[in-house]
Amino acid sequence: MFRNPNSPVFRPRTFAQAGREREDFWSDDGQGTSPSYVTTNTGSNEIGNQIKHSKNISGSLITMGAFPSRKQRNVMEESFRPILIVMSAFGLLFPSGDGGQEDNNCRKYRCRKTMFLKFYTSLVVVLVWSAFVRYVIGVVVGDIVPTHITTAISVGVWYFQSASNAAICLYYSCKSHRLLLFFHNWQTCWQDSLYNTDAELKFPRSWIKKRVCVMLFLSITFVVVATAYPAVGRYGSNEALRNETFFVTSRTLGSSADPFFIVLHCYAVGAWVFPVVPFIIICSVLSRQFEKVTKKLEASIDYTGRMTYSLQTLRRQHQFLCQAVNEADDIFSFFILVTLSSSFVLVCFLLHQILNGSGTIALMGIAWFVANTINIAVICWFTASLHEKAHSPFRYLHNISVLPGKDQHLQLMLFLSKLQGECIGFTMWGILVPTKEFIIAVLGAFVTYFSLIAQIF
Repeated sequence: MFRNPNSPVFRPRTFAQAGREREDFWSDDGQGTSPSYVTTNTGSNEIGNQIKHSKNISGSLITMGAFPSRKQRNVMEESFRPILIVMSAFGLLFPSGDGGQEDNNCRKYRCRKTMFLKFYTSLVVVLVWSAFVRYVIGVVVGDIVPTHITTAISVGVWYFQSASNAAICLYYSCKSHRLLLFFHNWQTCWQDSLYNTDAELKFPRSWIKKRVCVMLFLSITFVVVATAYPAVGRYGSNEALRNETFFVTSRTLGSSADPFFIVLHCYAVGAWVFPVVPFIIICSVLSRQFEKVTKKLEASIDYTGRMTYSLQTLRRQHQFLCQAVNEADDIFSFFILVTLSSSFVLVCFLLHQILNGSGTIALMGIAWFVANTINIAVICWFTASLHEKAHSPFRYLHNISVLPGKDQHLQLMLFLSKLQGECIGFTMWGILVPTKEFIIAVLGAFVTYFSLIAQIF
């Protein structure tokens, strides 16, 4: 049974009344606060069944994509809202068109707005991919003349990576608005869980907002600088820099087409950098929550090995976080595969360009080499950190003393089997989890392939 916190009377209610109170509760509370559950001594089993049934209904609505209205927006979505707005502005995301309890005029306006954003997002993806195709064809037919073959390959790989990121964002926006759906499922399985009653394990809203703003500022700064680079090269007086900005030129169309290609380059930079921001923040929050569960487990084991806190509750909290990781992995797994594989190739060619270039050529190569190296390091580090924090309870479970055959013994075995099973974390399209061992292997492969490229070119 659900209760309205503003109601002074708490009495058993029917399921229909409980559902109406739940709707009123969520419409009154725009912060996404978890509803409270109150039972009485009489009819507790019936009320418990109503709670379970209502949770299943709400979960089904979320699975079908029935998101709350703007007034009922999810607290997690609100925390990520700045980066979602910027991604929408760059044509990387479009929101749900569900109007909730709004009137017909507002619903029609939101529907038209959503249709426009869908068209805009699709147009951006087509333009970014056309920039990649145009570059490849221009290099082949001689319309674009790069300074060196390694430079041509580096720019082509970078355009491919940006176009792939834009296509991935469009795919998951069209697929039941997967990123927004993840936010709601995350809150449902974790924030609103009956097992999550600890205030310190709740969603760190202010903590996320600060980091979203910082990451967004750095990303926008990078986009501005990366866009100003070809603009200054084309319209500046530095001849060496002008030769380095060959990718925004066209012999056939002439200099009149340069502004259009510079705008395309700006969208490509946005598609390259902005998808990394929600990935970093989500990884950080999940790692932070896993770490708090582990600390709670460590503090609950006394010197005799007995648990002073419910092991079932901790196991369920860990399981809910694992569900959130699986939801997020469905979104980011292919993005991780494309980014790591293409950035690895790009870094090898950029390093060769730095060692064989001079002046402005080497300077620009160093800048892009550092940017791509940071991109690889950030993705690998956060995925490895998430994997380590998710498996960190394992080293404390062996310190627990339980009697065989008891419920606590069963909970311990279930917890151990979960941690000893498949790896928990983000994957490269389901192939493998980038762990710390994977980072060392990548470094060794980088040395090998760079030596091969240096011998060929």
